[in-house]
Amino acid sequence: SAYSKLCGQVPWISPDARILRESSVWRNFEMQPPLLDGFILGDSAYPLLNWLLTPFLNSQTVAERRYNRAFTSARSTIERCFGVVKRRFHCLRTALRYSPVRACRIITACLVLQNLAVEFRTPEPPDSEDEEEDPGENNCNLPPTPAGRARRQQLVFTYFGGRRQ
Repeated sequence: SAYSKLCGQVPWISPDARILRESSVWRNFEMQPPLLDGFILGDSAYPLLNWLLTPFLNSQTVAERRYNRAFTSARSTIERCFGVVKRRFHCLRTALRYSPVRACRIITACLVLQNLAVEFRTPEPPDSEDEEEDPGENNCNLPPTPAGRARRQQLVFTYFGGRRQ
């Protein structure tokens, strides 16, 4: 992804997870009390935290499978949206060779313009045959936090019908 190309490889964490870890979003969620409320969906390349939810790698119950299906559906919607933005703004298809501050401004500008395109019902750009395939998820080597496990189990129990057995 465009975000991955902003930084190099680190053996114990994926590039996307590293970018998140070094961001103000991470710092704001990690503050006590957190400045931000809610949670973020991350794939299995991210650590499971109380504010960063990941799928079950080996779902054991019907409720966990329901959670994974809902999780996958939400992430798929997000990925499709990113694909539209990358087709509309070709600069996001490759590495942004700018400072992180300037790269963030470019990405923000593209997202604002995309929101305007949606608001004004501008047709989506056509699918491109040369679109980069997602290399897939890498499993995170960081252990899930107890707070992350508890938060995910709370969501499974509350919204997907059951406790882990």
